[in-house]
Amino acid sequence: MLHSLAAREHANHPGVEPLRLRAGLHKTELLADDEALYGIGVNLAARIAAQGQPGETLMSSAARDELVAPFDGLLQDMGLCWLKHVEQPVRLFRHRNEQAPLPSGLEAAIAARMKMRPTLVVLPLEAPPHGSGSAFSLGDVAADQLIRQLSQSSMLHVISPLSALALRGRELELEQLYRVLRADYVLRGSVVADSEGADRHRRLQLRVELWRNGSAEPIWNDGLVGSALDLLSPQSDLLGRVVHAVSHRILAVEQRAARAAQALPNLSSHTLHLAAVDLLHRFAASDFSRARELLLALSDRAPRHAEPMAWLARWHVFRVVQGWSDDSRRDGEQALYYSARALDRDPCSALALTMAGSVHAGVKRDAQAAQQFYAQALQHNPNDSLAWLMSSVAQGFMNERAPALAASEMALGLAPADPTRHYYDALSATAALRAGEYERCVILAERAITANGTHGTAYRSMAIAQAELGRHAEAAETMRRLLSVEPHFTVKAYLARVPSQDINRERFAQLLQEAGLPAA
Repeated sequence: MLHSLAAREHANHPGVEPLRLRAGLHKTELLADDEALYGIGVNLAARIAAQGQPGETLMSSAARDELVAPFDGLLQDMGLCWLKHVEQPVRLFRHRNEQAPLPSGLEAAIAARMKMRPTLVVLPLEAPPHGSGSAFSLGDVAADQLIRQLSQSSMLHVISPLSALALRGRELELEQLYRVLRADYVLRGSVVADSEGADRHRRLQLRVELWRNGSAEPIWNDGLVGSALDLLSPQSDLLGRVVHAVSHRILAVEQRAARAAQALPNLSSHTLHLAAVDLLHRFAASDFSRARELLLALSDRAPRHAEPMAWLARWHVFRVVQGWSDDSRRDGEQALYYSARALDRDPCSALALTMAGSVHAGVKRDAQAAQQFYAQALQHNPNDSLAWLMSSVAQGFMNERAPALAASEMALGLAPADPTRHYYDALSATAALRAGEYERCVILAERAITANGTHGTAYRSMAIAQAELGRHAEAAETMRRLLSVEPHFTVKAYLARVPSQDINRERFAQLLQEAGLPAA
């Protein structure tokens, strides 16, 4: 906004040198009086602004977490930066007004995939914050549970829960949602809890509206009354009525979604789950460690629920495949243990099956076995964007080119505003590489690196694709960037991470070495 105002003012005074402002953003608590703002956070924002060039907007991770890339422009990860008079480095992001577009062919392919079924986005319901101080409200819980149930339908595309949660508190026009998320339908509303009574037994008033692209008014709306206890029940009457009505309006079929995965036992456990998943995907050391603590606590609270164990398996897989582990064998064993426990708790959980596949791919290096788990996951939940994403990589390793690209396009279409979109771009780049779509690979990898500069997979895929395209100088520069992120990475380590079924592994390893990756 400041830059726009400055540009507008310059347009009104063409003979005057333009005013190019630096802006620094940080989210923090502060003190204020009639004259000024006070606090450490105010000083930090000023230091962040000083780090930028004229005309730039830089921001902290706390400010970045308030933005959603598809709606708020491009956010480029600058990594850890040292600021004047600040003891520890601060991770900064640079804002650009426009996000780099996807290749036109990929954009068209995703649109075609998504148009095969109606696409629904369930927005977080408006609600006051939960009294325990949690960042998540009853409205977030209600929306998450609705998405879980509606996602069981094989006749609908349902935008992923994390993509929907990223839109919390945003005042977005319906036309923006239809356009950016490729949505045909939007479900939105509000939930209000009475102030009297214990949390679990408080009376809830739920109002919901279903909108259709092109309609001037809701195609369905209702007001419902229930309790917080009912909201969290596996057979919630309150949410079941919403799901039945929405499914009937859109699909005119019996709601398969009512057989959703069990809700966590109480509200605080559910918000704990949402917070843990959010921290897991930030790729910052302190947040990543904290995610494991929350997941372990959540597993103790929900001893029969599969999701905490499944996410713990993914936590250990991340440690292995990202090169963060100081003992890959131990982390591999832990990943296998938690994956098995997740399936013990719920053998039909799409998430548990997806994580079991990721363990076989990332730890056992068996793409074929991994794909079998992903296929089972998608049988249980055809809208599981993560299962589609993982499947695209596994099929790429098996040289199944067309299915790999199809799965990647479906994953990208189902998670358009996911906070982990960089992860989707990075793994889709891997699928594109294995399918021989080198230009697509480079574009997706660069998008992933721009959003999160710590993802080694994206650098590796991009360097190989650039070499395949004959752009050897660019491949060497990408390799330099990779080694700044993973300084101990080698060709030997690459070969150890790639499944034996990949017919390209030796050739790709040679291209990486020619680009500058040390042999051992």
